[in-house]
Amino acid sequence: MGERESSWAKAVVAADTAAIYMGAGEGPATAAALIAAGKPLSAPVAIVENASLDAASVVYATLERLPRLSGGPVLILMGEAYRQAYEAARAAAGATRLRTA
Repeated sequence: MGERESSWAKAVVAADTAAIYMGAGEGPATAAALIAAGKPLSAPVAIVENASLDAASVVYATLERLPRLSGGPVLILMGEAYRQAYEAARAAAGATRLRTA
């Protein structure tokens, strides 16, 4: 019988905000699937690495840069809700625990 095709990418494209858990190492495939489903390259993303640890960090970027971002356990947050944080991070690129890609 086989598996039914997943519609996760279509659901993310249709949503205002989405979260993708355990996304480390899947940046290229995730970005490709979302772009193919119609998500714009300029869609803001926040990549939260090691969220529950003291060494937690957040990288703000766009979907276009997602394939180049990877690391430890990550949570990929996506949507216009992160646009302001992305722009602020770009303006203050040296802030503690805040990086832009």
